[in-house]
Amino acid sequence: MLEICKICGSSKTEFIGFKNNSRLIRCKQCGVIYVESPPSWDIIESRYNNDYHCYSEAVSLPKEIIYDYFLKEIKRIKGLKILDVGCGMGEFLELVVDNEGKPYGIEFSDYASDFVAKKGIKVCNQNAEGKFCYDSKLFDIVTMWDVIEHLYNPGKALSEINRVLKKDGFLILSTPNFSGLTRLLFGFNAYQISLPEHLFYFNLDSIKNILNKHGFRIIKAKSIHLFLTNFFSFKKNGILHNEVESKPKNFLLSKYLKLIIQNKIIKYFFVYSIKLIDLFLDFFKRGDLILIYARKVR
Repeated sequence: MLEICKICGSSKTEFIGFKNNSRLIRCKQCGVIYVESPPSWDIIESRYNNDYHCYSEAVSLPKEIIYDYFLKEIKRIKGLKILDVGCGMGEFLELVVDNEGKPYGIEFSDYASDFVAKKGIKVCNQNAEGKFCYDSKLFDIVTMWDVIEHLYNPGKALSEINRVLKKDGFLILSTPNFSGLTRLLFGFNAYQISLPEHLFYFNLDSIKNILNKHGFRIIKAKSIHLFLTNFFSFKKNGILHNEVESKPKNFLLSKYLKLIIQNKIIKYFFVYSIKLIDLFLDFFKRGDLILIYARKVR
């Protein structure tokens, strides 16, 4: 049976493998990879219950890193209206508040949206693939942090994002990188291939294609990967400064790493080697996540 691409409508598609009894299809035209027959909405919705990891009040380390990059790139968000699509428990919107921006959210989970609303933040409890409850040309920036891969129809969400963005407004999103080093090393066993939650898979080329189709032009792309995440993890745990007092999660690795880097020469060799690897992987966009800054152009 001929499979038509769910993004560009091309019939030039190919089967690339199975994961959890689901067939994964690649479009030869636009490059996107997607689940051929995704689970019903009832099954998907049941996965996103109150225990789902994104509905934790704690901010994950990769998200902290992404948010840091956001602030470094945008620099000043004071007074800007920022919509976070799939805002979860509102941790990013709190950062917007802390930096004197004007936060708004969209979140389909009743539990999470109620939690955000209690913080005094405007949030619409709705699916990201429906018509947004906000007026056209309202926002300066729209963000989607690891959301686009979860959608049945990413194009619908991108069309609505385009509608609510002001002229020359920014869409900033992150998504797992199908061409990342971890995915290439571990194949369909890599953490990025997460079913039934992840229904679409992108690399830099395919995310560029879908964004162009919906009126956006990428102005900057960065890849974020495990080396960088681990480096920040060591730094946060105090290991790079010999400050560890409590037992961190990666205790065994931390213990031996701490012994190694007590020697200053070895420590700095380790740190800068990691940075060089980071730069190399980012240059070739082989990180585990891709972070996209795109401008509305039509």
